[in-house]
Amino acid sequence: MNFDNDRLQYLRTEAKIYHLDLTRAKLRQSAEGGYVVHLDKPLFDLGTILTEVPSSVPVRSAAAAEGTMLEWCLKIQRAERQRARFGNRCGWSTDQINRRPLEAEEIAEYKARIKHNADVARLQAQLTEVLETTAKDARVKAAHDDLQARYGLSVKQPADSTLCSPALNAPKRKPVSRNAK
Repeated sequence: MNFDNDRLQYLRTEAKIYHLDLTRAKLRQSAEGGYVVHLDKPLFDLGTILTEVPSSVPVRSAAAAEGTMLEWCLKIQRAERQRARFGNRCGWSTDQINRRPLEAEEIAEYKARIKHNADVARLQAQLTEVLETTAKDARVKAAHDDLQARYGLSVKQPADSTLCSPALNAPKRKPVSRNAK
């Protein structure tokens, strides 16, 4: 993308309005003479708000490096704020949700809420599995009880292994060595 002076000035103003933490991105000069913008990972999964965040973006000019850094910081931090606050902050305008920096307490609350939701989902999956197993066992028992009531089936005990076959219980022979003298 082309970053002229007007676009850079706009992004600098947005960075101030949104109280962006620019320490989460670093600019480095590349060996080829351009620049590389290194971006920190988002604080947490951003879901559908921002699906892909690069770890680094190579650019050719200093203006492109600054513009890319400001744009990605704006995208990432706005997405984090939306993800943590939407549905959780009543009475806040979209500007307030997007522009106020996240506090450590908000981040901790969001991570606890996400952990709780994951635990609930895991427990629901386990409960579903147990209920399915119980229902299957109940169907098998009901079918067995039905057959027993209709035909008087009885449960047979497995036969004693010592009574199965005399050949199976015969003593084992020692192997004969052919070289014995």
